[in-house]
Amino acid sequence: MVEIELKFQVPMIHRVDVSPVFHNKNAQLIHVKNQYYDTAERKLTAAKLQLQLVLQANHWVQALICEDAKHLGYLEHQVSLGETDAPHVDVTLHQGTPAGAILLEVLADETQALTLQFETDIVRTVHTIGDQGSQIEVALDVGEIRTEKDHLPIYELKFELKMGSADRLFSLVADWVQRYELWLDIRCRAARGDQLRQGLKALPAIQARNPVLVKKLPAEIALREMIASCLQQILPNIAEMMTETNEAEHVHQARVGIRRLRSALRVFGHWSKQTDQTWEVTLKTLFNQLGTIRDRDALEEELLPKLRAAGAPYVKLPVQIQPHQQEIHTFKDSSYTRLWLALIQFIQTPSDSQHQQNTDDNLTEMTSAEIKHMHRQLLKDAESCLDLNDMMWHRMRKRLKRLRYCVEFVSSLYDKKLVRQYLSALSPVQDILGQYNDVLIAEALFKQQVQHHPQAWFALGWLAAHREQLRLESASALQRLQYAKVFW
Repeated sequence: MVEIELKFQVPMIHRVDVSPVFHNKNAQLIHVKNQYYDTAERKLTAAKLQLQLVLQANHWVQALICEDAKHLGYLEHQVSLGETDAPHVDVTLHQGTPAGAILLEVLADETQALTLQFETDIVRTVHTIGDQGSQIEVALDVGEIRTEKDHLPIYELKFELKMGSADRLFSLVADWVQRYELWLDIRCRAARGDQLRQGLKALPAIQARNPVLVKKLPAEIALREMIASCLQQILPNIAEMMTETNEAEHVHQARVGIRRLRSALRVFGHWSKQTDQTWEVTLKTLFNQLGTIRDRDALEEELLPKLRAAGAPYVKLPVQIQPHQQEIHTFKDSSYTRLWLALIQFIQTPSDSQHQQNTDDNLTEMTSAEIKHMHRQLLKDAESCLDLNDMMWHRMRKRLKRLRYCVEFVSSLYDKKLVRQYLSALSPVQDILGQYNDVLIAEALFKQQVQHHPQAWFALGWLAAHREQLRLESASALQRLQYAKVFW
């Protein structure tokens, strides 16, 4: 059974408001301790498995959890060990279950090589809310994750639907998000414990993973799979940004995920009547905010070193109006959390029968029509690319990226080799257009500098010459696209 758990971080300023909510006769206080086991090579972590011993009310349970990233949930199997002073892990207890089969395959002959990696010690206050025939469990977890050498404080809210309508769950959660400025955190506690054990500043940035589609899949379900794959990339990276210990790659991958999501909604969004036009408005705002950070990071990494190598006497970007981390703090706005909740609700809620695609329709034919249209549009742009202004070049670059992401979304429906060849033809064009875009951004920034720093004229002259070179290279690469072998 796949379970959905919505977990949130509570800003420090609102913790004094959240705690009293649980001080009522319905609240239950539980002491929970989790011990996490793995091999020395961290095989279970690599396979997205968690093997735990859980102490709850003097009762030990062995729990095996298999993360289900596609559904933002998990598969779980528990075995009661009773009251004992010396619990130990026994992997054979999970035999005959889907998660157990994965565990035994991952461990192979190393079932005796499991050792304690870290543990959590939590005081959980549980409050059950009855609402219009639904029962929703709200839990406040306060405690820490610890290893032999370090610890990490925990203060989190979790929501789980025990009975009734999922709509009531999301409605209740949206109210709490608005009231207490909660932000969604899908990072599992096991990953954070592993991070602590390894002494890492942040969890690794999550890259895109494309959905696996089949031609008889209803179109609306295919859209949900695409959106789920985007959220699986976006949400962990956004969560790392919220901790303010993130790296530039988290910003980059979050932005890639948002662009993928916007592409899916723009091209395939009409496959469902349950999509919301306001999603794009909020996504565009967030994407642009992330862009102000990512563009500067990209220039610092790629373009400015070239300017320095060319002997530019002044190579400094204008001082940011807001410090980097303060700018990231704005992404904790509750409107973004409500957007993630709406998208999670969309991918989790079954479609109404009138919205279901007829399974006799061929998904491959439907996707081919969309891909063909975008391909022809790009070739038309290529015909007159040297006559386009900078704004139209930027539009062409966005169209190219949209085409690439959509091809990746539906790639499982086609011959892998042909898809790979087609994407290889797009890659050099995208790279050159990306460099061209970086030059335009750098020119705009250095133009702000020349009044107070005349040495910046050297950079502007170099950038103008480099832009013209990239313009010619882009035109040549775009012209070659007409000879690219298509896969549809």
